Amino acid sequence: MSHDESTLELENINFSDKFPLNKGQKGIVEEVITWKTQPPLVKTGRSSFLLIDEEVLPFKGIKIKGCGFFDAYSHMVIQPSRDEGYEAHMQKAPDGVNEVHFQIEVDDNDEPIYTKPKKRPYGAQNYEQALHEYKAYDVLYSNWKGAPAKYPFYYPIAHAKYKDFQNQGESLGVGVFGMRTKSELPLATYFAGKFEDKGLRINPQLLEYWQKNIAKIGQSEPDYFDILKTLQVLAREFGKSLSHLHEHFVDYDAHLFNCSVDNENGIVVIYDLDHVISAKDISDQKYFYYCMKDFELGLVAVMSNFLLNGLIHGIPLFQELDKQIDEFNIVKGFFEGYFGELSKDALYNAKTMWKKLILFSINHLIEIDQKDQLGMAHNFCEAERDQSFIDLFPHLKAKVNTVRPDFNLSAKEHEKIIKRFLDQKTEISKEQNVTK
Repeated sequence: MSHDESTLELENINFSDKFPLNKGQKGIVEEVITWKTQPPLVKTGRSSFLLIDEEVLPFKGIKIKGCGFFDAYSHMVIQPSRDEGYEAHMQKAPDGVNEVHFQIEVDDNDEPIYTKPKKRPYGAQNYEQALHEYKAYDVLYSNWKGAPAKYPFYYPIAHAKYKDFQNQGESLGVGVFGMRTKSELPLATYFAGKFEDKGLRINPQLLEYWQKNIAKIGQSEPDYFDILKTLQVLAREFGKSLSHLHEHFVDYDAHLFNCSVDNENGIVVIYDLDHVISAKDISDQKYFYYCMKDFELGLVAVMSNFLLNGLIHGIPLFQELDKQIDEFNIVKGFFEGYFGELSKDALYNAKTMWKKLILFSINHLIEIDQKDQLGMAHNFCEAERDQSFIDLFPHLKAKVNTVRPDFNLSAKEHEKIIKRFLDQKTEISKEQNVTK
């Protein structure tokens, strides 16, 4: 990684004519991209954030993606790197073992497979990816038919290509996007809390969301079940936004740090669309399996974040206070957001999965050391995901058939495809210490 802080030259920068940034605002954006002004990076990642105060614009924050990197070890802000970069699929497990996180793609036979992600340059983005994400937001914004305040994506502002600045032969560049909120508030952080002897400790963002969107008149402080109800609503909004995305694009990395919460209007905004695939350009079966892959990633993200972020310790209150666990079913919330009104079978699946999650928490997670929870929760979620690949089929097929009535894959053929897919995962696991 280079620590050089000389000015970076642009080959071009193109601003959208849909959002009237004035000359001064455009100048500030360009200064940050070119490092005439050091990007205000404050966390590990490749994005910088600016505030904007303009009533005629639908956003309050600007995200500039690919303009540098905050090094958490040196606490230095460094320029986008020409270096080959890091292996995104390699991560250190708590026990120090390298774990390989493969991604799911759909091959030329329209079947899901596991693949290894490409290396990523530190703090940088290939220009073609930046342009691709910009165009995706432009399509989503141009085709949005809902209330403007409920638009669940970022706004396309600009894209820029650096001059004579490449990584592995590909030009580097940035995407510039508008955020309705002043900063990203990842959905994952809303699941963080702690159930303590002296009361419930939750993060202020979740408290604000409850106050603005859930609380009844006269309520001042949420109890444990208010928080679960709030998470259920957030999971529903996440599923709803994913469903909106699938009207136009698939192949989204649907974890909870790739979506942000807007406390003012209650929606979940999803972002990081630099590798999405246009739905209109692919076959019915490829579309189906990418929808399945995105849905399953989101489902596991919702489940695992609930299991690992501290709120499971309040579960014994269900029995103590004679509460019905399904009233606060977060899995059902995600299902309802994505599918709309649930069929009898889909509702049964959501209830069964939530009940198993609660029982797993009581019987295995609550009493063990936190450092040991990660592996157990991962194994539980992966087992549920593998089964859900089969259980989900009729619900997802019915949803796909509403827009693609000629899609006619049989349940029997689907089971064969999923068996081959899971067999591949077994073979990978034999070769090295692997998680997804």
